[in-house]
Amino acid sequence: MSELQPSNTDAILGGQTPPPVNAAVLGGGIAGAKLQIANEWGMSYELVDRLSQTHKIFSFETVKVNDLGEIVKRTKKSAFYYTEDIGNEIGLDMVYIPSGNYMRGSPVSNSDDENKNEIMKRPKIPQKLVNIPAFYMAKHLTTQEQYQAIMAENPSKFRGNKRPVEQVDLSKALAYCSSLQRRTKKNYVLPSENQWEYACRAGTATLFYCGDTITNDLANYDSKFRYRNERLGINIPQTTDVDKFPPNSFGLYDVHGNVSEICTDGLHYRNYSTLRGGSWFSWLDDCRSAARTSGVKIPSHIGFRVACLLE
Repeated sequence: MSELQPSNTDAILGGQTPPPVNAAVLGGGIAGAKLQIANEWGMSYELVDRLSQTHKIFSFETVKVNDLGEIVKRTKKSAFYYTEDIGNEIGLDMVYIPSGNYMRGSPVSNSDDENKNEIMKRPKIPQKLVNIPAFYMAKHLTTQEQYQAIMAENPSKFRGNKRPVEQVDLSKALAYCSSLQRRTKKNYVLPSENQWEYACRAGTATLFYCGDTITNDLANYDSKFRYRNERLGINIPQTTDVDKFPPNSFGLYDVHGNVSEICTDGLHYRNYSTLRGGSWFSWLDDCRSAARTSGVKIPSHIGFRVACLLE
């Protein structure tokens, strides 16, 4: 898809041409979207204007929940992105993540982040203020059609073009990034743990991007057991399409649940990799923004999303 061709998630700027079905219409037009982005993330108007020359804008709705997991607030937001054409008329949407800082890890009062697997022997992460330069993060988990377009194979157990690729390990995820680099001449990588958690939190300090709990109306995880005071859900023992649930405030989907995401740093030992975000197989404790888990090389709950570093 050409960057000059709008998709049905593009911002519609007004005028006489009617928007396509399901398009995101910005009440304040492009000027309102740019102002909202600048104010929310502390970006200079000069930077916002420069990004608007080469990027598209999409609008979306985020939610906030109370301790019962009930939605108490819905907020319209916007973000810059570009679409990478990776072949076979398949696009890869990359969202601009502005620079900033966040408090990595979780306080002592929250659940212990120490990995329970004795092989890993990794201590929990103490809280630490981390500064993050701007970068790009894939709007969605890497889908099976995207992986197929680059790697000419699909190892997934739960098949579906818009479902995340799974049954991949660190070497396969890195090979995908390397192929993207060669094809696009851009610096596509797996995110670091710091980049991943910063992008997941999207300005929040709560356990999840939407509050201190979540429900399976908002994420795909093992909801048979109660984490706090939220209602129990109906467990879906498989992956779901990557755009099924609402995004966080950066516009990123599935930062909690669906498949656990491989990060480029952390501990990679024998058949184990550092994973973030939790999966359809995970209890909520392992889906928290601060949670770090590990997994064997090629199970059906492990996938990844890509980042792209600025030159």
